[in-house]
Amino acid sequence: MVKDRNAEFFLHSGFVYKDNPSDTYALKLGVSKSDPLYEEKSKFLSSVSLSVNGSFPLVQGKLPVSPDLLCFTRVFCMDKEALSHWRKEDRKAYSLRRDNCNMGATFDEKVDTFLHTRVSLLLKSYPTSLEEDEEALKTCSGFERLIRSLLIEEKKMLKASLTYLSAKLPKK
Repeated sequence: MVKDRNAEFFLHSGFVYKDNPSDTYALKLGVSKSDPLYEEKSKFLSSVSLSVNGSFPLVQGKLPVSPDLLCFTRVFCMDKEALSHWRKEDRKAYSLRRDNCNMGATFDEKVDTFLHTRVSLLLKSYPTSLEEDEEALKTCSGFERLIRSLLIEEKKMLKASLTYLSAKLPKK
């Protein structure tokens, strides 16, 4: 079984493994120092072994939001009351990593909406679409082929994450 991300294969070995089951997309997130709850969030994140800033993986499979990403995003979205509650529940704080940790429909929607927006923006930041890259892959070669292959794998992962997150959001 493959154990490395395609970005690592690309950088260090010069290839991209199509449909790599171990591939992840590193989503960079952080709590702003201007957040009025920065100190409280920083301490709480530290108590659950997470940093106030970092890369959190989107992963392959049915649950693309990794446990660490889910926990970080939940803390990121907490207000003072929620932070206070969860800090008192120290032994339960690690349950924030579980997909089925019910924090209430409104809060869950806030977290899912934040992640959906973030992933949508990342996908839109690419200069080409997935379909354009797949079409270009048919005729390109060499280094361009390698780059397009990596872009395709990243975009497929982001699109799968969007599909998952969209299904969790209420229908409008």
